[in-house]
Amino acid sequence: MLGTGFDVMAYPDEPADKITLLDGSVRVGNGVKSLAIRPGHQVLVNGRSMEESPLKDPDEVLAWRRNEFHFDQKDLMTAMREVATLVSVRIG
Repeated sequence: MLGTGFDVMAYPDEPADKITLLDGSVRVGNGVKSLAIRPGHQVLVNGRSMEESPLKDPDEVLAWRRNEFHFDQKDLMTAMREVATLVSVRIG
């Protein structure tokens, strides 16, 4: 398989940008430092802070592609931001 599979969630009302790598290779930078993400990992970028962690559930990250929502262990505000984002993407 050739190529890279990744997802980026970067909206103004989100507390941090999330870059998730499913396969391949991606380098993420914030102007201060950069990280090469490993497949199955996610980087949270919040201003000058960058934190890499293993991805717990790839289906949760990719649910929007199947017009699905995954709200397990999420607070109401986070769930509503996801719904609003998906609705605006589908309408806009």
